[in-house]
Amino acid sequence: MRTLYPFRNHRLTTAISKKNSVEDRPRMETGSPGGTEVCILSNSWRGGSGWFTHELASSIAKAGLRVTLIAPPMLPPSKEAIGKGIDRRQTPRVESADASLFKRRMATLKRLAANIRELWRARGKEQVYLFNFVGHAGFELPVSLLVRLWGQRLVLVVHDPMPHMWVLPSWARFLERLAYKLDFSLATHIVCLSNASRNVLLKEYRLAPGRVTVIPHGAYDLGAPSPLPRNGKILVFGFIRPNKLVKESILAVQQYRRGGGQLQLLVVGSSGPAAYTAECLELAKCDPTGTEVDVRFVPEEEISSIIAEVDAVLLPYRDFNSQSGVAVLAGLSARPVIASEAGGLADLFEMGIAGVRIQDDPSVDAIADALQLFQKRPLEDWEREARAARGALLRQLGWTAIGGSYASLVRRVAGSALSARQFSRM
Repeated sequence: MRTLYPFRNHRLTTAISKKNSVEDRPRMETGSPGGTEVCILSNSWRGGSGWFTHELASSIAKAGLRVTLIAPPMLPPSKEAIGKGIDRRQTPRVESADASLFKRRMATLKRLAANIRELWRARGKEQVYLFNFVGHAGFELPVSLLVRLWGQRLVLVVHDPMPHMWVLPSWARFLERLAYKLDFSLATHIVCLSNASRNVLLKEYRLAPGRVTVIPHGAYDLGAPSPLPRNGKILVFGFIRPNKLVKESILAVQQYRRGGGQLQLLVVGSSGPAAYTAECLELAKCDPTGTEVDVRFVPEEEISSIIAEVDAVLLPYRDFNSQSGVAVLAGLSARPVIASEAGGLADLFEMGIAGVRIQDDPSVDAIADALQLFQKRPLEDWEREARAARGALLRQLGWTAIGGSYASLVRRVAGSALSARQFSRM
């Protein structure tokens, strides 16, 4: 069993070098495609969240809007959103693993100051502000309030209507809920990535249905898919968190193997709660030939090779309302999924993604039953269906279509602002 521990000593990095400073470098601004303008703010800079932000900015610009993108420099740099109609403004890249509480707080304050500075510079020019992966609602809230006090229209992209993990203890959780409610109430409009997310927003925060729009997660096309290796290996990928049922996946595969099944499980992803990750590592030792755990952040350039190692991707999520970028990656890599219908996974099944639906609650027994259903069909059939599904997903989730949907929404929000100002002058 390969076990890599991610708890290395990292220094807090909060660097604003001269070459990255707005004052000391030329703006990356090109073209003038149209009159409608949008300012995108994000603190993401790597992994799926960073990739989403930069694809979003690029696709909106290609749809004809002028985009000001305020975000840290992207890793890898090849994913940077640079092109016609994009005014790129870089903010500090903050990495705070294993840093002291004081250093984390100082880094957060520096990042907040940089964000406010760049938003202020865009004030009066941009017609709509769009926030994506800005951070916890408690940190996003004051920035949202400032933008609204400046008289600007604000669109929030909400990936997770309920947090995966609450920050405050249970006795103070009402304050955290209040921060989310206030933040959402300040938005002119909200975009979520699945119908399940929209239902949660309407129910939990009592938002008006007309203020919430579903735009699916854009598809990251990794190129022509590799053939299935036919090695009986399945993948659990992404953050190792309880709501992704990594522990139950390990137990289900071990149970299935004890009954004679030949599947093997590969778990790859960053650590979630340390105690939960440690528990998964201990469980994996019970069957070292059937379970491989690799705990680390996975650079984007390694994703294709990891997916090429497996015949299917396992996603038995619970208490999950957002869209799954991992499931989208699996579909575009022509890999069938074995998944629950939590959150946006149900939407993907409706779009035609190939795979087995885990029936009811994804318990250990339910996951093991789904594994058995998967293995009953020849891999040739799964490969044929997964390749057909890839084409369908590309048509529905390609960034050209997704960017057009965002651009249409921004124009509508900007138009409503203009109409309101005109009406106020009458």
